[in-house]
Amino acid sequence: MSNGVDRPSRNRQSISGAISVSLGLNRQVHRNSDGEFTNYNNTNNNGGRINQNDSSSIEIVSPPFYNSNNYAGRSYLGGGFLSASPKMNLQQRNDDSSVLPIDRSRSKSIHGSQIIHRQTAELSNNFSDDTTGMEEVRNRYDAMEDENSSLHHYMTHQDYQTLPGGTDEDWTNNNNSQTARASGSSIVQFGQDVLHYFPSAVLGLLLNILDGLSYGMIIFPITEPIFSHLGSTGLSMFYISTIISQCLYSGGLSSFTSGIGSEMIEVTPFFHTMAFAIRDAIPGQDDDIITTTIFCYAISSVVTGITFYLLGKLRLGKIVGFFPRHILIGCIGGVGYFLLITGLGVTTRLAKIEYTWEFLKKLFLDTDILWKWLLPVVLTILLVNTQKCFQNSLVLPSFYIVTLILFHFVVAIVPSISLDQLRDLGWIFPAATSKDRWFDHYKLFDWHKVHWNLVLAQIPTMLALTFFGILHVPINVPALAISLHMDKFDVDKELIAHGYSNFISGMVGSIQNYLVYTNSVLFIRAGADSPFAGYMLAILTFAVMVIGPVIVSFIPICIVGSLIFLLGYELLVEALLDTRGKVTNFEYITIVIIVLTMGIYDFVLGVIVGILIACFSFLVDSTKLQTINGEFDGKVARSTVNRDYVQSNFLNGVGEQIYVLKLQNVLFFGTIISIEEKIDKLLEITDSKSSSKRRIKYLILDFKNINADNIDYSAAEGFNRIKRFTQTKRIKLIISSIKERDHIYNVFSNVGLLDDVELFNDLNGALEWCENEFLGEYKKLRDRAREKMQHSYNVTSAIEAAAAKKVPTDNNQISKKNLSLLNFRNLSSLPMNTPRNHQMLSVAQNMFNDEEDVDALEDESCNDGQQPVLPLLLFALKSYRKNITSTDPHLRERETQLWSQLVPYFVKRRLTTQSILLHNQDFFFVVESGLLKIALDLPQGVVYETMSNRTCCGNIVGSDYKSSEEHKVTIVTETDTCLWLIDVDGLQKLRAENLQLYTELVLLCLLIKSRRFEQLLGYTLVSA
Repeated sequence: MSNGVDRPSRNRQSISGAISVSLGLNRQVHRNSDGEFTNYNNTNNNGGRINQNDSSSIEIVSPPFYNSNNYAGRSYLGGGFLSASPKMNLQQRNDDSSVLPIDRSRSKSIHGSQIIHRQTAELSNNFSDDTTGMEEVRNRYDAMEDENSSLHHYMTHQDYQTLPGGTDEDWTNNNNSQTARASGSSIVQFGQDVLHYFPSAVLGLLLNILDGLSYGMIIFPITEPIFSHLGSTGLSMFYISTIISQCLYSGGLSSFTSGIGSEMIEVTPFFHTMAFAIRDAIPGQDDDIITTTIFCYAISSVVTGITFYLLGKLRLGKIVGFFPRHILIGCIGGVGYFLLITGLGVTTRLAKIEYTWEFLKKLFLDTDILWKWLLPVVLTILLVNTQKCFQNSLVLPSFYIVTLILFHFVVAIVPSISLDQLRDLGWIFPAATSKDRWFDHYKLFDWHKVHWNLVLAQIPTMLALTFFGILHVPINVPALAISLHMDKFDVDKELIAHGYSNFISGMVGSIQNYLVYTNSVLFIRAGADSPFAGYMLAILTFAVMVIGPVIVSFIPICIVGSLIFLLGYELLVEALLDTRGKVTNFEYITIVIIVLTMGIYDFVLGVIVGILIACFSFLVDSTKLQTINGEFDGKVARSTVNRDYVQSNFLNGVGEQIYVLKLQNVLFFGTIISIEEKIDKLLEITDSKSSSKRRIKYLILDFKNINADNIDYSAAEGFNRIKRFTQTKRIKLIISSIKERDHIYNVFSNVGLLDDVELFNDLNGALEWCENEFLGEYKKLRDRAREKMQHSYNVTSAIEAAAAKKVPTDNNQISKKNLSLLNFRNLSSLPMNTPRNHQMLSVAQNMFNDEEDVDALEDESCNDGQQPVLPLLLFALKSYRKNITSTDPHLRERETQLWSQLVPYFVKRRLTTQSILLHNQDFFFVVESGLLKIALDLPQGVVYETMSNRTCCGNIVGSDYKSSEEHKVTIVTETDTCLWLIDVDGLQKLRAENLQLYTELVLLCLLIKSRRFEQLLGYTLVSA
């Protein structure tokens, strides 16, 4: 086989070369993204739609007009905050319920974003309450929302054509005159077409004749005495199959109406395997052997045709092309090896090729045998070197035509040599009798002589033959289309055409055929650009078939042997030499094994070995797939919740105890090994005493980039082993980006993996839950420490009372004044037997000192009679204004005086759950309690973040600047919320009365937006 027409020899198609230019498998699937924060059915008092870009003051719409339409299901674009939340029917939701109304039979529920947001809001509210301890909020819900799916209907338009104007009589007369003129011109055109396409048809005929001599003559193993007289029979069957395929392709079943159909040379080894098996099963019954064998040939063609047709109808053409290339190249090399052995048997007429020393001595020392195979080898070497010197596709047919003429010329001028004498010596094929006709092989189809049990026994060989045959079309068709610059072609249509041609060929007692790549390119480039040329080729081939048996008796065996040697040499070069440096060592060894197995042992066994090696190769390669797309700790992977100063600092301190592994590719027995090894190595680092030691408490496995519909039992059990291993380390296993409708969820549920494992719809929810768990632990530490301190103070107070000293009566005030005494020693009784607890206690101690500063700010504000928003504002600004936490009292005082001027512009607003805060892009607010969700609707998708209490947010555009109409900011309350707000009127008033403070506020808003952009961008990169 060769790589197209660039090689000067007349070659079969190079499958390995054709693969590299074939199979356009890229199909873009356009996803319709509907998960946008749109369609808010908000109406004003006049019944019209509220304009969010209106310059009026901010209004509060309450509740519940917020929804997220058309939830698109599993999103692979942005994960948590890049996709809309599931749509809820808020009118049917019970506000007191923490679950969604769905199927209760699920064994494990998945945490939803709204439940986690409520937990975050309650946790944040409790942080601002010094007198009330925090209750542990761990609501479970087994709810999942029904998805809305949109049905898209497409209108189809039908075009109609009308006849030209005029009466029926005018139309009939006009048509008759045109028909008369066309009949005369059509005869002339027919003659011109015959003359035009005759040269290309002759070239195609020469190619068919050469194929028939090299392939058709050896359809039956003619080296065996039983089949030695069936050379002309095989040639007739070859021509019948070729003519049928040619007529069907040119008739329009194929897009390549000028392509050439021919026998599949690769099926010849399978034919010989079936013939030998039948011969060995019923020895001595020659007629039954031949009849059963020829029936097997025809039935195998029918099976191949049915397989081709089904593959085309089921549109599986491109899938066939995924067969491993190096396995296919090995099979091609095996065919080449088989052809060399077959050529040796055809030329020497030896019954059996043996790998023994005695056979080799006979091959080289017997002069008669030596010259019979050496002359074809010399002709092949001469042709190969001639092709290197003359780069022309006509070199091959010209060489053998000249050789044939020269052979008969020598016989004619040498008196001592005659054709009959050469036939007796085995140099020319036996003479055909005058009664031999091209259709005589149909006499062999005798139903009474068929051994059907032997036919059934050959089914495995037929299936192997079919399997090897179906690999041609998905490779030949794209390669031929590229060579002919054909942009539009359909592999499935070609499969159906091959189905018809092979089925019909089998039904008329012939063999397999297919579209030959190299012959077709030569034929078309010689001028055959019309189906007419294909029909001419079929007619000429039929004429040769009719006189074929007589022609065979004048063809030297050395020419046929040279053709077989040439093809076997080219296939072996393609398989063993051309692949050096292009394939890996493992792939090359695989090719060699397949070639030797097919050549020395059995061709079917070689195909089986190739398939087994392909499976093993796939398993080995799959274990090398990168299954970890990324790994981050909690310092880098943060949720999109905007938390207050104390909570953010605490989470930064203990963030390394959260660890995220992002998985990718398909989960099966080949990839789960690398995931287990990664986690084992990760936990080894956790247990080590080196500087790289990690303190992991929560391990998150993100399944966003996993194919959720494909997982096997081995992979599921692998995750069970991971769960047991993490439990021994007291590490909580968390799975994110999983949904109850996913197949992987059901598999995990069946193997019991979901017990004691937390599940989340996206990575953002998992991170938020882990952060809430840590903050809950911190709150309990603080409460326990204060209880201990309060108990110590009560004892001290009793002693002082006995000494008649004055004792303050405000226990809460006492607790605040003595908060500085909560040092590390006061917490020594708390559990700290692990590095994780030790780290948490250390970070908590630092946070206690920060909270002392917060209490000091509250005390100073209360003593000055300020509005309660001032301490809230100062605390929210601690993350952005360093002077607020300065040790210099003058700087702190200056900050307090600066921002106290902003207090009169604030207005307190209370919003119920799922209310929308309307605005026109100009606002600034501080959250006192509750939780807000800010969604930015972009053309690329929806990005959202949540804000807890004691945080601030602002956006100041100004009336003189144009805001982007494509960027819509929607602010929605996730829980009942209280906030302090400066609306657009307040900002305009502030600008007019205090420009310096207005400028400071603008700079503050820019800094807040910059920080939040960094956090959202960071999460985007983590969750990608």
